[in-house]
Amino acid sequence: ERKSQLLKYLGDVNRTPFHISRAFGDAVKVGIGWIEDGVQEDDEGEAIYSRYESWRNVLQDSAATELDMSDGRYIFRSKWTDVDVANSMFPDRKAQIEAAATTNLALTRALDAFGDDAMDSIEEDIAQSTYATDINGYRDRRRVRLIECWYRMPSEDKYMKGGQFSGEIYDSKSPGHVTEFLTGQAEIVTKTKMRVHVAIMTEQDMLWQSKSPYRHNRFPLTPIWCYRRDRDNLPYGIVRQMRDPQIDINHRAAKALHILNSSKVIMDEGAVDDLETFEKENARADGIIIKKQGKELRLDVERGLEQSHLDMMSRSISLIQAMTGVTDESMGKTTNATSGRAIIARQDQGSLATAPIFDR
Repeated sequence: ERKSQLLKYLGDVNRTPFHISRAFGDAVKVGIGWIEDGVQEDDEGEAIYSRYESWRNVLQDSAATELDMSDGRYIFRSKWTDVDVANSMFPDRKAQIEAAATTNLALTRALDAFGDDAMDSIEEDIAQSTYATDINGYRDRRRVRLIECWYRMPSEDKYMKGGQFSGEIYDSKSPGHVTEFLTGQAEIVTKTKMRVHVAIMTEQDMLWQSKSPYRHNRFPLTPIWCYRRDRDNLPYGIVRQMRDPQIDINHRAAKALHILNSSKVIMDEGAVDDLETFEKENARADGIIIKKQGKELRLDVERGLEQSHLDMMSRSISLIQAMTGVTDESMGKTTNATSGRAIIARQDQGSLATAPIFDR
């Protein structure tokens, strides 16, 4: 009961449900979302924090197959930081930070090898905006890319054996560890295991490197998955399988609108005296067209084709809804299901399609 109360308190002060919701939104759209759990100084808020991390900033080990990344070797996180902030974090490495610093103007000219469009697009868009250029001078703001790496490598450490902390990395500052060792409930053994390390670097130099400060020996970043490709385990979201139908919808709608807004004409040569005048009159909603007697003149040729495009567009819309599993009953719309049992059954059928997403 106390553990439940503690977790409820941490969830409330960290607003964890909102962060999980944002990460889940990323998972649905792009295939993966991230939650970061860690410890911070007491004067910065609650000591234990849980917060959202953008998928744009994280690169995970693509060879890992477990959903919690427990078999992964590394996780990289990259963020653009102001130079003065980076200098305050690493005062002994100012020269290395200055060597890697750049302005947003330089960033907009070419992306370096340590980033990509998804990672740097927001930074680049802000630097290129009129507001950033003309008002606040953002393009001249000096920034540096900091790269944080959590990685596993073999390391020899002391572990607890026996007692309630068995298997944990021994911490001499932990009262529980020290008490159990002194009372003989547990012993300390030296083993070589895969240990999580952390490193923070620029694109050129190392700023910080050490073993993970956490005894749980896990990555602080937790992924939330949508779907994964079988051949390489890379993530993808619901949106990926809807792109082709959506492109077809846009194409059909544009084609139907073009047909409705245009008029194709088939006529015999010499059916009108002045083609330019005929074009202007044909384009008018109240145009008057005079043709020569005995000459054929047909307007609005292929005008009926727009309905065929609209029918195909409706099928693509239905296909998108079928792919998502979100039925009309799930959205509260009126359908041909009249009884309560029928509506519940169709809602359950829709939930079957989305169940794998909520499982992860």
